[in-house]
Amino acid sequence: MPFLDQRVRDLLADSGADASFDLFGGDPREQAFSVLRPGGRLVSIARPPPEPRDGHHEVHYIFVRPSGYDLGEHVTPLVNEGSLRPTVQETFPLERAADAHELLEAGHVRGKLVLTVD
Repeated sequence: MPFLDQRVRDLLADSGADASFDLFGGDPREQAFSVLRPGGRLVSIARPPPEPRDGHHEVHYIFVRPSGYDLGEHVTPLVNEGSLRPTVQETFPLERAADAHELLEAGHVRGKLVLTVD
């Protein structure tokens, strides 16, 4: 999201955030670092793991993996009740799975890509 880092700094009166969570790596990770106060913490699930930075930031990497149990038991009810709304960027028929993969590899997906089976 363009200018998100500036918006965060404005909200915090330039003091910086105590913590930031990186889901994507790349430019969003750089934004996450840029809003931290000295001594702030960055937690990331994006690969490759982030490297520590100057500025006395703590960096933590967490390895996550999909869990069918967690999706079914914890996430699905939140979606069904409407308190969690996944963003779907685009839907592809299964025959166009290669197009969906190409879009993912380009790194500009915001939300989910869905493959449908007829």
